[in-house]
Amino acid sequence: MIKSGRSGNTKLSNGNNLLTLSATNNCGADLQTWNINYEPCVVPQISISNAGLNGSTVANSALSLSAQAIALSSDQIMLSLNGQGGQPFTLQNQTLSASLNLVPGPNTIVIQGKNACDRTSQTLNINYVPCAAPQIQFGQAAGSLTNPTLQFSATVSGVINAQNVNLLLNNAVVPFNFQNGAITATLQLINGSNIVTLATQNNCGVASENVTYTYTAPCIQPSVEITSPAAGVLSATNPNLIVTATVTQITEVAAIQVLNNGITQTNGTLFGNQFSIPLVLSAGNNNISISATNTCGTDTKTR
Repeated sequence: MIKSGRSGNTKLSNGNNLLTLSATNNCGADLQTWNINYEPCVVPQISISNAGLNGSTVANSALSLSAQAIALSSDQIMLSLNGQGGQPFTLQNQTLSASLNLVPGPNTIVIQGKNACDRTSQTLNINYVPCAAPQIQFGQAAGSLTNPTLQFSATVSGVINAQNVNLLLNNAVVPFNFQNGAITATLQLINGSNIVTLATQNNCGVASENVTYTYTAPCIQPSVEITSPAAGVLSATNPNLIVTATVTQITEVAAIQVLNNGITQTNGTLFGNQFSIPLVLSAGNNNISISATNTCGTDTKTR
């Protein structure tokens, strides 16, 4: 028996390859056939579509992760969040999709892949800071005040720009100072109820709060000073006389009473704090009195 051996190299094509070996001698021929399926080994690749978020800060905990996974099947991929592997995902047409819930603070997302040829991984680092609507806190509680000048203060959280803050006093915008969330302003109150409104907003919402300060002005009784005629005994040859006076703390002429010899005189006028009234004097002595009355009292002057 004679044995003979042969060897050789051939380059396979992707997919099915049919190899045939034949031998012939004087006694006959022999034929051998092999079917070989060749699948080349492909190095795995992972490319995260959300790569632009790496190193960023987000305000939403829900993250839709997307990545391209080449030469990998689902069982060759592991997805982890903050070291917790086995995060669920889907893989379709080489596209990996996953819905992740971030925790406050730093989050590390790792996609690992391994096939028969090699292994690969990609990492995504995202900082999650929960988004919160602004909050307002007044420095002074609502109540009654005796000083018309109020040094107002308040704090707002979640706001970094004064442009996102409005301060109103009785529906009128007033200027204020803003620094690191602290608001200060000097407010001039009116007598009675004063409504202070503070409104602010950020990307997460809006906030608006009101506080009411009641200022009670000191009660001041009126003052009357007769400017004409002058004090003393006046001798007049003309019965027509214009009496003038300066009257304070009075806004309506009806609050002023003029008597001549006990008889009420009318037709007086009041411009600002200047009062005047024409009189017709009687023969003989004329006793003229001017009285002004408000809720705080009465003042009377005579001539």
